[in-house]
Amino acid sequence: RDGWVLRDDQKPVYDFLLNNPTGSKLVPLATGSGKTAVSLITLGTIKKRLGIVILPTYIDKWVSDIVQIHEAKTTDVMVVQGSKALRGIIGLAQEGQLKHDYIIFSNRTLQEIINAYEEDPDYCTDNYGCTPLELFPLLGIGVMLIDETHQHYHSIFMIMIHTNVEFQIGLSATLVSDDHITRRMHR
Repeated sequence: RDGWVLRDDQKPVYDFLLNNPTGSKLVPLATGSGKTAVSLITLGTIKKRLGIVILPTYIDKWVSDIVQIHEAKTTDVMVVQGSKALRGIIGLAQEGQLKHDYIIFSNRTLQEIINAYEEDPDYCTDNYGCTPLELFPLLGIGVMLIDETHQHYHSIFMIMIHTNVEFQIGLSATLVSDDHITRRMHR
């Protein structure tokens, strides 16, 4: 959207993300430094369908940020929260009817399909219509952005290894912790 320009201190992050936008990259910037803005501006340049994985408490914030920073309306953003919604979006994709450029997933919803897959892959496919590895390619998602990667760390890690997406971006202002158990888990 016109008027959204990167600050000088954000340009290196933009360049870092655009330099070979594949694999997994972490953006550990301080609170208030513009992680959301720089990531959305960068993703606007990449021009691939975006899947955002977040805690449910941040969903409204991200919908608002997308609308403010991109040329988007709230109707351009699909929120997937709960297994019924996940089965619905999978059905839309299988029918070629998925039109949204922004898809926000509750991390708990993605954890449910992963748990189902780990428990019984055949049941997972029967119940959801695909496996976790097939989900993002089926939905046409080229970039997965995970906000607050330090929260629910194990769940986020499981989502990252069970999704098949070309480019993953993790955002966190507080990835480094003083807590011994958290540091051990991060290592």
